[in-house]
Amino acid sequence: TVYLAPGAIVKAKLLIDKAENVRIVGRGILDHPIRGIEVTHSKNVWIDGITVINPDHYTVFGGESTGLTINNLKSFSCKGWSDGIDLMCCSDVLIDNVFMRNSDDCIAIYAHLENITVRNVDILEHDEDDLLYQGCMAVDCGDKNLVRKVLFEDIRVENIQEGRLFHINVRFNSKYDKQPGRGIEDIIFRNIIYNGVGENPSLLKGFDKERSVKNIIFDNVIINGMKMKNIDDFITNEYIKNITVK
Repeated sequence: TVYLAPGAIVKAKLLIDKAENVRIVGRGILDHPIRGIEVTHSKNVWIDGITVINPDHYTVFGGESTGLTINNLKSFSCKGWSDGIDLMCCSDVLIDNVFMRNSDDCIAIYAHLENITVRNVDILEHDEDDLLYQGCMAVDCGDKNLVRKVLFEDIRVENIQEGRLFHINVRFNSKYDKQPGRGIEDIIFRNIIYNGVGENPSLLKGFDKERSVKNIIFDNVIINGMKMKNIDDFITNEYIKNITVK
């Protein structure tokens, strides 16, 4: 156990590597580290209560770890690539009761994705000037990954300075990918409320006939008081199928 007492300011990165049954808890601050906390090749790690200020690159970085709980974490960053919580090939993860104000992704999951639930979230602002990376709720599939069985539920979104509400895309990103993604399927957006202005159209695109987007449900999506009835305002292509709006 590492305990950061209230009022403590620690100018360091905390590293958990090839370890089990570790706790980082308290009400102290990790101030301006290269990264806040790294959890790699580890099991049963609990992070609770601390605040991380302006890391150069990630507040919490998870790599090939399982049994990771992140609770009551606060994160503030303003630099390029200073993400919040990024998980690389992790499993059995719970993120709960967090506040993220980050200049890049707040929570990003890099893996062969399935069985992911994102629930009870307030998005206070979305401001991304790069069209490729816009999306309050984004499923972006490349590198021969298959993404399926993802639920976004009970999510409330306020004004968007620059960005999209939904982004679902199978693609080849030449900057990062070796191959296109294999597909996106069985995604549910339920009880989504957006009250604001400034958004670009949402995006829903497959890559080709074999690498498509399918079985997507929008259930009770309310935009400025009006229930969404169709995807006519979305940016789409011919490689999508079985899209349902309830």
